[in-house]
Amino acid sequence: MKRPAVRGYATTYGSVFTHKGVLTALLQGCFSASLARRDEVKFQLEHEDHSVFGSTHSGLAFIDGPEGLAFEFPIPKTQHGAILLSMVASGDRPDISVSADILESTTREFQGHEVRVVTKATLREISACRDGAISESHVRLVDLAEVPSLKEELASGMVSFMGRHNERMTKGKARAARFASLLDQAEVATPRGRLVYNVDGHPVAPD
Repeated sequence: MKRPAVRGYATTYGSVFTHKGVLTALLQGCFSASLARRDEVKFQLEHEDHSVFGSTHSGLAFIDGPEGLAFEFPIPKTQHGAILLSMVASGDRPDISVSADILESTTREFQGHEVRVVTKATLREISACRDGAISESHVRLVDLAEVPSLKEELASGMVSFMGRHNERMTKGKARAARFASLLDQAEVATPRGRLVYNVDGHPVAPD
């Protein structure tokens, strides 16, 4: 890649998630004042303060739209940059999570449940992570020398499409992980050399 970068949705708006045990959703425009102030926003790994890839002072940029907060970050030629590139390229960190100070919110009912709707917040950092809480948040690797601009991808629907694709993939991985865990538990529960099979619904233990 000539100009490697990562981009995607840092968050989508209106998606209900659980924050500290409370059903929560971010309202479109909740970060408008924060972004307008041009405060430094960091890009980290799993919200770890010692793992910082960069910030808005070193290329991290946002486009706030009706569906979500899109971001782009040119990968620096540093050790941390190499780590980020490897993690995103391998699919080890497919999601993005945001960290923000909630300043104003209201409570609304959604499908019979009370949901805290955040109307104003200060964005502090975004993190590449394994499993983000907010639906369709995602990060993907691109070559800025070849792909359309982030603004063009938002207009064409590409960013939204990749968010939906990532959601399907991560859910599939979660199901596979749960199935593998069940298999591991079954293997532990079944003594070695005494495997149990089912034939027409009846357990059969070979001699």
